[in-house]
Amino acid sequence: GSVVSSGFYDIVELDPEQDKLTFEMLKEVIHEEDWDHFLSAVDEGIETGKLDFNYRVIGKETGKVKHIHELGRVEYDHEGEPATLNGTIQDITESIEYQEKLREITERYRRAEEIAGFGHWYRNVRTDDVVWSDGFCEITGRDPEGETGYEAMLDRIHPEDRDDYDAAFKEALQTGSLNVRYRLIKSESGEIGYFQELAQTEYDEKGNPVAISGTIQDMTEREE
Repeated sequence: GSVVSSGFYDIVELDPEQDKLTFEMLKEVIHEEDWDHFLSAVDEGIETGKLDFNYRVIGKETGKVKHIHELGRVEYDHEGEPATLNGTIQDITESIEYQEKLREITERYRRAEEIAGFGHWYRNVRTDDVVWSDGFCEITGRDPEGETGYEAMLDRIHPEDRDDYDAAFKEALQTGSLNVRYRLIKSESGEIGYFQELAQTEYDEKGNPVAISGTIQDMTEREE
């Protein structure tokens, strides 16, 4: 026999008083595309002693698809046969939907960058850690796996514009905003491109600069 928590009945919209959770009933509520995955995950759990997997169920009343995370452990009898399975079942639908929405927004953002010839960047001025968007790497020819330090970035700026950029960047840490145009030597091709950067500085509660982030736009076609 098995005991299923009332929480699982709530998730799959069954009445524990009326609906007995049989193998057939389980097959009805688990999404058909995940049924084989569910069975193999349970079999694997019986072999290894641990369960940790996701699957979808369909609410019996509403027909709504819900995402479940199941975590559990198998206890064996003195002959090494599986005796009991204990665990938890969590409705992770909101989390999964949020991740999907985030992926969608990120993809739209990437497309918008591509169309507009834009990139986004973030630099932690305390640690010198940097985050570059795909658009940033695309238009500047930078390798996201390459050297990302501030000095390495300065080295890519045209020698005639380097001091001006450095002065503008350092001033922006004090004033709160950056608006600078400069020439950059693209890493891969060695071509020179014209770029415009706009950025805002973030400060801690004592007013010390923590990070600076903003946009970069390829202005080469307008300059030539």
